[in-house]
Amino acid sequence: MSSSKAVDLTQSKQSDLRTLLIAMVIVPTVIVIIRAWSRALLPVSPTSKIPTKFWWDDWTAFAAAAINIAVCGIGLRMVDLGLGLHIQAVSPDNVEKFLKVLWIVYYIFDTGTAVGKASALFFYARIFSVSNSRFKYALWLVHAMNVAWLLAILLSVTFMCSPIQKAWETSLPGTCLNTGLLWTGSGVTSLIIDVIILIMPLPMLWKLQLKTIRRIQISGVFICGYLVVVVSIGRVVTIIQAGDELELDPTCEIYLTITPP
Repeated sequence: MSSSKAVDLTQSKQSDLRTLLIAMVIVPTVIVIIRAWSRALLPVSPTSKIPTKFWWDDWTAFAAAAINIAVCGIGLRMVDLGLGLHIQAVSPDNVEKFLKVLWIVYYIFDTGTAVGKASALFFYARIFSVSNSRFKYALWLVHAMNVAWLLAILLSVTFMCSPIQKAWETSLPGTCLNTGLLWTGSGVTSLIIDVIILIMPLPMLWKLQLKTIRRIQISGVFICGYLVVVVSIGRVVTIIQAGDELELDPTCEIYLTITPP
């Protein structure tokens, strides 16, 4: 396993990755804490169909935040094992340890991604009347798509190599799926679900009895609040651009697939 292009073995992204991973712990955690604090302070609306302050949208948001912290913590360990360096600059022992940790972190990362999407869907169920049967069915359909996506990617990760151990013991005889194609497929399908989640409440917003300018403002809030779609697009593009280097130089390029969206 080596890159086909000439590389500068002194090149390192480790400092930038450590900074990014620490920031990706602090920023989302602060946002979730503020969310919990504001939820605790606000009274339950007497007209709300949800009788409690904290509901599934909150619990899944907290779970996603916890998973994000775990992923970033493991990411820092991966930096110690060589993440951010070209594979030729990493010892064979650390490469094997790195690939094993990477195989594990994919499960955690993808689960966190799906839990985050579920939180957005539960949030829609909270703020919009689920008595609207079409919207209610749409929510359950997207929930099903989200679960199906997670199961598909977890199965793909599990059986990406035959035998399974070849995912980290590259010297073993056997075969593996093309890493670039696998993560491109995962990223594109995840992006499609993100876009669906983004646009699905807009028809409901426009049915509210509000002035047009107010509808536009609220729609803008939803769109701005879901800038993760833009990040997801950038992530897919960079994965495609990396191409075979994801497989040939994983310690240097694989961060593109595990950096929190």
